[in-house]
Amino acid sequence: MSQEERKLRRKKKKKWRLILIGFVFIYLFFRSTPSLFAIRFKTILPEKKIIEDKIQTEAIVVKKENLYRADGEGKIEIVSNEGERVARGTKVAKLTLLNDTSTLNQELGELDRKIDMLAKAEKDKLFIYDNEQKDISGENTLIDQSLESLRKKRQELANQIYSNIMNYFSKEAGILSFKIDGYEEIYSFNHKEDYNYSDFKQVADKQKIVKDNNHVKAGEPIFKIIDNFEWYMIIKLENIKDISPYKEGDPILLTGDQIEGELKGYIEKVNREKNKGLILCKFNSDFHNYYDKRHMKVNIIKYKHEGFKIPTKSIVEKDGIKGVYIKDISGIIKYKPIEILKEEDKVTYIKYGDKNNNIEVKGSDTPIKTVTIFDEILLNTINIKEGMIIN
Repeated sequence: MSQEERKLRRKKKKKWRLILIGFVFIYLFFRSTPSLFAIRFKTILPEKKIIEDKIQTEAIVVKKENLYRADGEGKIEIVSNEGERVARGTKVAKLTLLNDTSTLNQELGELDRKIDMLAKAEKDKLFIYDNEQKDISGENTLIDQSLESLRKKRQELANQIYSNIMNYFSKEAGILSFKIDGYEEIYSFNHKEDYNYSDFKQVADKQKIVKDNNHVKAGEPIFKIIDNFEWYMIIKLENIKDISPYKEGDPILLTGDQIEGELKGYIEKVNREKNKGLILCKFNSDFHNYYDKRHMKVNIIKYKHEGFKIPTKSIVEKDGIKGVYIKDISGIIKYKPIEILKEEDKVTYIKYGDKNNNIEVKGSDTPIKTVTIFDEILLNTINIKEGMIIN
């Protein structure tokens, strides 16, 4: 084969190679064209959401708690259950004392002193009656009842000292708890209205649970009875302006990780301290969920709305009105105005509108239909015009 023929053959191969590459390029271009259009006309449906305006803060639970302390050193035996609502006079615990009964003997001596004083008062009343013939029968009855009660209590105490066993009964009805956190007297129910922002301290978790057969010392708290009908929270505010719409007596709604669903209460008092503050809130329900809590992270819900969540990048402005382009069932692009509730970085929350999905629009005398749950919202708004038809 001559050199000329070889050159001609190479040129033919090169030509066919270029033709093949051209066909592949054209094939790939037509294959990608639908994808390019699909990306351009990508749509998304609006997502139903509950939109909240909330204040994230902290609260301390203030309860009407009556602490019961050990009258001596010994071993505790628990009779009633943690978290149970007990009636007045319910036996809660029994304390088996060690040898030291000095505290009880002191209490016995105090009872003897009271009995002597009442007995002397009774004699004095009788002496007056004999000399002046005055009607004091009612007063005598009260003295007799007090003496009888004290003598009965003295006898019980003397028997307990003798047997080295102290029985503990509830003096009031309420929720029984053996969880002692040490803040029962620091955040006292009796001083609930006096706390200010500066009194709100970080509450350390130092809760102690008194268990059956625990060894306790004299004066140590062993259980408490808590009133479950009336309880409070003091809620910290870093900026008092955050609750400017609220006033004393208004309802307040709280949520949070430690709150079951929503908790509704009422504002009893607002204490201001410069630009900060503390609000006292009263509650009268759901106490069983919070009886053993002290410090909580809470959200104050200022308002709640139902609305749609849509991508912020889909929003455009037309004639000074914000809205979105949607594709209807026929593939026709339409513009719908929106009313914004809340804006975040990449998402925006908009109103549903009324029952017919209409909203008030500036410059229009009649309400205009806004986005519905079935509208396909266009994500890419570049070169999009109302009335265009897309597949």
